[in-house]
Amino acid sequence: MKVLIIVLVLLCAGDAVLTDIGLTYDYISEQNPMMHYLYFEGGVVWFYIIKIGLPLLLFPLYKRIRSKVFHMAITIVFLLYVSVFPLHLYWIFTIP
Repeated sequence: MKVLIIVLVLLCAGDAVLTDIGLTYDYISEQNPMMHYLYFEGGVVWFYIIKIGLPLLLFPLYKRIRSKVFHMAITIVFLLYVSVFPLHLYWIFTIP
């Protein structure tokens, strides 16, 4: 589970960077209303803090919470990021 969380944090960081590039150069638009507000109203620094900081909070939590539901939720989020990340790569490298 620890390796899964490490990869999830890396995927989230990569997603944040690719989203930032896409938004900066108008390749994409942010469809998540919370992230849109955070990026454009709160500032890019807060966007990165939330996008990377929240997954980092999983490290202390996964040691304390041993439920199967928690582990399943982490796995589902991981799979979602694995499916979204190639889409961001596609947008960034084929649209310009």
